Amino acid sequence: MKAGGTERRKYPRYKPEPGTVILCTREEAAGSQGANLVQRVIDVSALGVCFVSTTPLTEGISVSLDIMLPGAKVKTSTRGKVRWSQFLESKGREAHVCGIEFDTLVDGLGPRAGSDSALLDIFLTLRVAVAQLRLYPKESPQVLKVVTDNYHSIHSFLENSNTLTLSKTPRGLLVNGRPLPDRGTVSD
Repeated sequence: MKAGGTERRKYPRYKPEPGTVILCTREEAAGSQGANLVQRVIDVSALGVCFVSTTPLTEGISVSLDIMLPGAKVKTSTRGKVRWSQFLESKGREAHVCGIEFDTLVDGLGPRAGSDSALLDIFLTLRVAVAQLRLYPKESPQVLKVVTDNYHSIHSFLENSNTLTLSKTPRGLLVNGRPLPDRGTVSD
């Protein structure tokens, strides 16, 4: 999927920070806005959002979005289009899931340098790569896959941060010269 020549994959998707509020409404011809279409957010990126919708949405329709980030004093407003929509049924439960592509990048939804989710992805893929290297020869397909996954997670981090330095010190692990957060998934 492209928007203005930019691929969405360049902007990694992740779970939104707790406290993030996303309101999505249909753009009506008369300019009036309807009810919020977001039932539950699945993931976000700087270029889009995937969510369980309250009603089926048609591919290609235009929507308006108001995004409130934790700690922000003002909301971010943007427009978007429904790029895909799917009805899912599993174990007696039904859901309408859709992907919205924003007209403009929403920087606050992109991963921040040193964000928990980006670092967590690096640490998890690195741990799996080391485990596979202990089990298989370095030329094996299993090792190639996990090392490639680790490369991609590091590459995504470096698109938003100029450096990545991991240092073991008596105070613990430092990432870019800073200690890990006291709380959260990365510190665990």
